[in-house]
Amino acid sequence: MSAYIQQVDVSVTAPSRPLTKSFAGFRDLVVSDTGSVAVLITNRYAGMRWPDSTSMTLNGAHRDRVNAQKFLDKFTPGIRVVSVENARREDIEGQIEKIQDDVPPLAVVYVQGHGERKPGAFQYITDDRKRDGTLEGLDGEELLHMFSKVNIRTMSVVITDFCYSGNLFRLRYRLFVSPDGKGFCWLETNEWKQDNNVMLKHRITSPMLHVAGSLESQETYETVWRGGYLTNTLAKAEPNTLPAFLFCLRQGVDGLMRDAKAHPDKPLRQDANQYPQIFCSCTPSLEDPEFFAQLYPGSD
Repeated sequence: MSAYIQQVDVSVTAPSRPLTKSFAGFRDLVVSDTGSVAVLITNRYAGMRWPDSTSMTLNGAHRDRVNAQKFLDKFTPGIRVVSVENARREDIEGQIEKIQDDVPPLAVVYVQGHGERKPGAFQYITDDRKRDGTLEGLDGEELLHMFSKVNIRTMSVVITDFCYSGNLFRLRYRLFVSPDGKGFCWLETNEWKQDNNVMLKHRITSPMLHVAGSLESQETYETVWRGGYLTNTLAKAEPNTLPAFLFCLRQGVDGLMRDAKAHPDKPLRQDANQYPQIFCSCTPSLEDPEFFAQLYPGSD
């Protein structure tokens, strides 16, 4: 994530289906939703520095925790929340392993922080502090491996508010929504097609919906008072159809970007862009306003 003081479309269009069919009877396996859990993973990186000695501190992390909770209160009211601040590698691994072992019907995993992309590699930076000053983290393959072991009875909703995440989990479908919000469809991703050719060792087999803060080529942005732009917008969003939800996220982030570029003293660079994305392992209905309610019917 950057502190501020198109992906190529493919030709395969997948039909959307009712939620129960899309998730292969997932809800039929669920007896109670009382075991659902949300894990909030945040990092401020206080005192840490990039290799070029610039500060890594994300002063908006405290606001992200507040805004992420607001999102949960509206979309999954009453869900059990585990907050992991200044998350180290072992903290994240431990939380995902617990999801693997407990098999909750729904696991919401929110991750905020810094993503680092180098040629052919991606890394989410953790709060592990090495004496030699080198950065520690979880690379894309490690994150994919962890989530690939989540039980098929668990539906994962993963939100990544950090730079360069894109289709981090290499899910099969990307939600296309036109600029005016009126056109939408599921598109098969290039990552999925590539993995079919090389037979990738680890793949997501359980149902997953991934809300990414940006394309894999883009940074994400934050300020101390607003927090991450994606998370700030999530806090204001309302349950709706998936296309309307994504359109809302893009409109909200775009508005914050315009404000930042127009700042009178320290404007954000004019060529900066951040386009939130939604990826999914299947093709749930794009016209169902009760989509989120079906994911989390609550414990009543």
